[in-house]
Amino acid sequence: ETPRAQRTLQPVTDVAGSDDLPHPDAAVELWQFEAWCSEENLAIWVEFGWHRASRRAWYAAVLTPPDGPVTLVVDPDVVLNALTRSLEFRAEGIWAQHVCERPVAHWTVGLEAFGVHLDDPADAAGEQWGTRAAVGLDLEWEADDAPRPGEAGFTVPSAVHGEVLIDDRVVDFDGTGLRGRWWGDPDPSVHSGPGNDAPAHLSIPLRIARPSGDRIVSLSLMADGRWSWRPGGDPAPGRS
Repeated sequence: ETPRAQRTLQPVTDVAGSDDLPHPDAAVELWQFEAWCSEENLAIWVEFGWHRASRRAWYAAVLTPPDGPVTLVVDPDVVLNALTRSLEFRAEGIWAQHVCERPVAHWTVGLEAFGVHLDDPADAAGEQWGTRAAVGLDLEWEADDAPRPGEAGFTVPSAVHGEVLIDDRVVDFDGTGLRGRWWGDPDPSVHSGPGNDAPAHLSIPLRIARPSGDRIVSLSLMADGRWSWRPGGDPAPGRS
């Protein structure tokens, strides 16, 4: 039998501006933002999702230079009765917004939060304990190619620029990236990253422990700075 996720997710063949905005009939909404700055050797992966039935949102941001510690900001359970025009929320130790300046073409992402530096990237699937870190994002994703339709959504190759704060370090970010948009029931199970068979420079098994069910994502940072990701398997061993 065809899995339910594949039965209910419909291929997107044409991308309209309205597709970039919330869908009133979608059970799950998902926005993703990826970026890489070769000059600063810094990669960023952000996911914001909303589950309509439970009126809960989740948020995750991963920042990492290939030669440095993974910095993680996660809030798996944000009470959000409705999506605002700026996809903004506030929770304990975190403020974030995701503003559609022009559908399909231009988005701005802001973040002010406390996260953690992880001793081991594998800790992202466990208790996510680490050293307290201040994190800030003020970044823009501007399309530099046509959108790429796919199952239940689309991706947009983008130029990414702005500022990134990690503790007392301020990075003038000027790089490349990808923006993803999906909707459906249940969570879209799609692969947003490049079809790259080369070994990953860094692998991060990320767990987002939502009330509607854990979301497990296997993140890989490729040697050229691009992200590859796929739905993961079971949470870290030993988790109750």
